[in-house]
Amino acid sequence: MALMAEGVDVSALERVFEIKEGTLRTWLTRAGMQAAKVHRHFFLDLILHHIQLDELPGTECLWQCGPMCVREARKCGYEQ
Repeated sequence: MALMAEGVDVSALERVFEIKEGTLRTWLTRAGMQAAKVHRHFFLDLILHHIQLDELPGTECLWQCGPMCVREARKCGYEQ
């Protein structure tokens, strides 16, 4: 998984580790689905009391929001 995340070609991984391409793609798909579940569980409706604004794109309207939740950030145009 780490090698795929680093951009190593699937065909190279298939050749070196003798794992079928379909298996690698299945693992990648399952990892993505699990990551989405974790994200929804921990970050959906998260109440933010402090945001380091220089780390977020399009944060002009967040300066005035103070404590806010992710839904409010979406109203300002911030997408996860």
